[in-house]
Amino acid sequence: MSDNLLFYNPPNDGSDLPTLLTTIESHVNDTRWIVANLDCVHKVYRAALDDDLLIPRAIRAFVNMIPSMMLTDDYKEPLDRTFQALLRSMELKDPNLLAQIAGAMAMFYPLKGDIRSTYAHLDAALEYAGEANEIDAQLQAYLRILQALSFRHFEGMPTDLIDHTLLLVQFSENRHLAAEVHLTIAYMHNFRQELTQAIEHANIAFSMADQLRDMTYKTRALLMLGVSHRLKNEMDASEEFTIAALQMMDGVNSDRRLGYMLSELAGLRYEQQRFEESESLYLRAKFMFEELDMPYMIILAKHGLGLAWTMLGKFDEAREALQDVLDEYRWNFNNFGSASIKFALGRLEARAGNPRVARKFLRGAEGLTRRLEKSPAQEDMLKWIVSWRKRVEGGEFGDIRAGE
Repeated sequence: MSDNLLFYNPPNDGSDLPTLLTTIESHVNDTRWIVANLDCVHKVYRAALDDDLLIPRAIRAFVNMIPSMMLTDDYKEPLDRTFQALLRSMELKDPNLLAQIAGAMAMFYPLKGDIRSTYAHLDAALEYAGEANEIDAQLQAYLRILQALSFRHFEGMPTDLIDHTLLLVQFSENRHLAAEVHLTIAYMHNFRQELTQAIEHANIAFSMADQLRDMTYKTRALLMLGVSHRLKNEMDASEEFTIAALQMMDGVNSDRRLGYMLSELAGLRYEQQRFEESESLYLRAKFMFEELDMPYMIILAKHGLGLAWTMLGKFDEAREALQDVLDEYRWNFNNFGSASIKFALGRLEARAGNPRVARKFLRGAEGLTRRLEKSPAQEDMLKWIVSWRKRVEGGEFGDIRAGE
């Protein structure tokens, strides 16, 4: 049977489904093949999830394909398949299938900007994960829960989740799944600015990808290393890793991934004080995300644009962009994000010559940051907020008493 499913139309009697599903199972870690055959993959899954004998196989293959699904430019179809799989898993009352699908359900919602629904599903996902008795089922569930938590900067993460996840990795024979875990944990450490740990996990993921000869995972690991070194203020290393990721040829065409990579390059250009280049890259990324109707990614691009426009003196544009981001973060109870945007608005108003408004934003940012969970990232942001508040109150950006 040919590996090309592009022209498959499920027959009424479903006689070809087991064979077709076997073909998909043999390609679950082949991102290029999955993306090229995505429409037909979904056709087969829709049919297989209506066949009681094929449901367990279909769900297990589906959850292993999620990293490839995340590279596709349409998040709606995977979310529909996940919901369909959740209903069938509940009918079967299989704790291992439920654990994996409940985690995936929570992880997919943010892609359409529905972060509140993500957190509504997290408690159920954690409960199902605790009931699973298969190593990879638990590991899949905890991985997707971690990825869902990232959309609120890991706020409220169970204290033992990372340790439990890494323990499961030691017993899993699924090396692609293990690489995905290390990439996700590297992302978490990057956010918390625990950068030595971030680089360690990103390097492990790269090594695994190299052993698997998986260029897609190598691309992701290189990009993660680029972010880690940028946060360490090692700009030459960051440039090397980021450009290497952009130039990696894995045969996968994904505007979603390209937009994200352009955003990361824009962040690097911002830190290098190449603000016009940063603006141009963020605008390109934003356009891509708008074309793909990806609300959360649009917000990330607007965040970067607000910072770049501030440094370019485009205060009106920056103010509008940052206020949009603040509204989104408030709506989704993203407290770290809200604090960072208030800090950005404080810097903007200071540079724009509005010290009283700047002080108001900086005080709000300081109060919110002090209530956040302690981490190197929280401590670093608080240090900078206090420093800027003192500069504003000291009159560096104008008489703060003027107009009183």
